[in-house]
Amino acid sequence: MKLVPIIRKTVALLIGFSVIYLGVCFAIKAHVGLGAYDALCLTISNVLPSKFFTVGTVAIILNSSFVFGQILLERKNFRPLELMQFFFIFFGGRLLDFFVYTLFADFVVSYYPWRLLLAVVAFAISALGVMIVMESRFVRVPLEGFCTLLAHQFGKKMGFIRQIGDAFFFVLVLLLTFIFGDDLTIREGSIVCLLIFGPLLDLFKKPVQRLMRFLKV
Repeated sequence: MKLVPIIRKTVALLIGFSVIYLGVCFAIKAHVGLGAYDALCLTISNVLPSKFFTVGTVAIILNSSFVFGQILLERKNFRPLELMQFFFIFFGGRLLDFFVYTLFADFVVSYYPWRLLLAVVAFAISALGVMIVMESRFVRVPLEGFCTLLAHQFGKKMGFIRQIGDAFFFVLVLLLTFIFGDDLTIREGSIVCLLIFGPLLDLFKKPVQRLMRFLKV
């Protein structure tokens, strides 16, 4: 791959991950529940005593584990280019911490209907970011890439494996919340996310594809 396309795709990924984590930040600030994976990251961050384990740091650790999982599954077939996932993982985790603990640290919404609306907007922002990352067609998204390889390994559909993963994350969140008595991060907003996130991806797919073609990404 030539240098210019690599630069364009890298910039697209940086923008995509920035948009994703901006959405995650707003979903956290809404305090009405998160998607399964984000809920797990926030719950682990909340129950661990050290300030080192911010939500962004936990996301870095978990996402890195999915890349190592890809390496174990593919072995010699693992593309060296996929190691760039670690760069985007670290960038995204640090950016999420900046959004949550610095830029929007004092951002509070107390009126419940506005919090629900903020959650919907947050999920839409994240869905847009995910579609930008997917349409860059450069490196994998850690969790989705791992699920895709697992699906191929066991002869299942990727969506089915992802659903199993979400169910596992939900169970972990409930267990950790029960054991440590922390605030539950799976709430009504989690159901809203489950219902609208897929359709939002479909909604953004064609506009993002047109934009990528226009920018020659």
